[in-house]
Amino acid sequence: MIAAAGFDVPGCADGCYHSVLVKGPHVRAETLADCRGLRAVYNDDSNSGMNLLRHAVAPFALDGRFFATVTKNGAHLASLRALAVDKSADIAAIACVTFAFARAHLPELTACT
Repeated sequence: MIAAAGFDVPGCADGCYHSVLVKGPHVRAETLADCRGLRAVYNDDSNSGMNLLRHAVAPFALDGRFFATVTKNGAHLASLRALAVDKSADIAAIACVTFAFARAHLPELTACT
């Protein structure tokens, strides 16, 4: 390895880069298993916004399904907007750096938990 990015945000310590699973403020689920049948939104072709979410819910899937619907969009910020503002989705995976940015600069998008 030549280098590793060092982001100073929660979830990105020691050159690691993670995502956070967030739910909309309208969602009462307390665990990932409680999210069965909800509406997921994901960032198109993103490891942090698509693959992490698929990997996280795979153990809970029944016959290959977990969510009621899964909608593709083009960006993590669009996913946060779908959760917190439009309420057109219930859960998403968001890159830790994007989530930290939104918390600092777009708090209306991080009304999710």
